[in-house]
Formats: sequence, structure tokens, C-alpha cells
Amino acid sequence: MSDADFSNWMGNLPERLTKVPLGHLAIPGSHNSFTSALDSSHGVAVDQSETIQKLGASCCGAITKIIQRWSANQSMAMFEQLTAGIRYFDLRVCKKPDTEQFHFLHGLYGDNVQSALSTIRSFFEDNPKEVAILDMNHFHNMEPSDHDRLLGEIEDTVGDLLVPVNGYQYKLWSLTLANIWDHPGRIILIYHNPFNAATFPKIWNKNVIQSPWPNTSSTNSLIDFLERNYTEKTRPPGYSFHVWQGCLTPGTGTIAMRLCGSLKSVLARPATNAFVNWVRDKAPGEYRINICIVDFVEMADFIPVVIGINGENSRPFREQMTEDIFAKEFQ
Repeated sequence: MSDADFSNWMGNLPERLTKVPLGHLAIPGSHNSFTSALDSSHGVAVDQSETIQKLGASCCGAITKIIQRWSANQSMAMFEQLTAGIRYFDLRVCKKPDTEQFHFLHGLYGDNVQSALSTIRSFFEDNPKEVAILDMNHFHNMEPSDHDRLLGEIEDTVGDLLVPVNGYQYKLWSLTLANIWDHPGRIILIYHNPFNAATFPKIWNKNVIQSPWPNTSSTNSLIDFLERNYTEKTRPPGYSFHVWQGCLTPGTGTIAMRLCGSLKSVLARPATNAFVNWVRDKAPGEYRINICIVDFVEMADFIPVVIGINGENSRPFREQMTEDIFAKEFQ
């Protein structure tokens, strides 16, 4: 990865880009963000089938070690990702069985949610002009009361840093860095399970984001999927966040043929290389590039390339129509 310091890249953007809706900036993100600390000693997680959970409990750790190699999508911990420039986080959450604690998960159990949020808080104390998007989009082993309790814990831990919906929901074009900086909030929390908006007015619902899934283990199919969506402008017009997924999904056969391999070596490395090569000459803006996610964000100069296409001296930025980004801001 580049030696450049991206811990404050949003704060260092040219002034006119701070007035662009966040949905029209190129933002680097991570897929299955907090999976660097998956713990094989705690058994198979509840997002797996009962059969896999039973196998994991009866095979002396062999199954959990395979799951760990194929479920870990990131090497960098949360604070490291924030410091490196990642500003979008793809999160899967559960209530850990036989406890009242919430954890991130993917095949195995990862960090405690409340502890992770405390770590995020410390980053914003040192980088007050940065903004992060936390996208909680999968939930496991959770009843409605658990969702209320989790949202309450989030409010208690980082409530003052949450960007409220009120003030933006009818003027989503005003959700810009410049406007956010006028208020205390620095975290946009998107929650994909129904909740009481009156009780949790600082939580954003799933309607503000789209994330088309390529669902392939083929690099060529991945790039074809992305290119078709980009050239045909399948991204819905208007304001919303839009995720471009530069990730390959292993099928059962892929894993079975490579039990001693890993997601990183077999799929993530070629996928990230291909995605970075594809995105480097694309432009941010309406219909165009917004949030970009990959596995193992430290690879292939992913972070500097995505941030770089926002630059006013970059070819993508020069070639796109200026009114595409700015017109609706001034309506």
C-alpha cells in the first residue's frame, strides 16, 4: 500500500469537494469489515448451518480452522482500517449464544460490538473532520428486544457522534462534509432491520443504500458485472449511497478443492487486483462510483486509488460532467 497518510483524507479534500453529496464521492470501504479477529476457539458462529456448527464442535478444531481461513475477509483491525483511510464498514452482527453480548461474526465470532464502537470513538477524537458509514446489514440470533438493546448500546457508546436523520431526510443532497462538519455527528449508522424511528432518530434505515452483489467466484464475471452496471448506469438516479463490490464469493466446491487454501490467496488477491485496475479510470458522481469495497483492503493500492479518483487533477474527475455532481446541490 502507498506510504501516504490517509487518516485525514476527507479533511484534506479541496473545499468544493466538501460540498459534494457523500453519495457522489469515491469512498474506500471494506467487505466483512471486522473479521481480522475471528476466534476459532469459540466454535462455529450462528450464521452457519446447524450441520456445520455440529461438525465444528466434533472435529477437534479442524473445521473451525478451515472456516477461519475462508471467513476472514480482512487482515487489518478496525482502528488500522480507519487510520489507513477506510470510511465504509460492512457489518454482520449477532447476539452470541448463552450471553447477552453482541459480536461481529462471519463463520466465527469476532469483536464485541460495544468495544469496537469505543475504539471508533477514539479515532474521531483525533480526526474530527472524518466521517464514517457503518452499515449493519446482517443480523443473527436476535429478537426484536435484542435490536432495541443493541441500538440502545450504540446510542450510549457513540450517540453524540451519530449523524441524525432529522435535517437531512428531506434534503439528502445536503448530506455533505461541509454540512456535517457544522454539527457534532461523524458516524452515519445504517441499520437494515426494522426499528422505531421515533425512539432512535439518529439511525438511518436501509433505503438510503444499495449494494448489488456480483455473486460469482470468477474474476471475469465480476468485472463484467461491474462494467455493465457502470456503462448502463443501472445505479438509481438521485441521492443514495451505492456500493460497488470488488469481491468474489467462494462456493462450496471452491473451498472443498482448496481446504488448505484461504480466501485471501485463492480469491481476494486476484479480485482486488482486477477491481483496482477497473476502478482507477472511473469517475465518482451520480450514476457513477461511490463506495468501493474489497477484501483485504491493504492490497493492490486499493485505498489510494479510490481516494485518488476524487482528485481534481485525476483523469476521471476532469472527464466527467461537472453538473453531474453539483447541479442538484444548488437547486
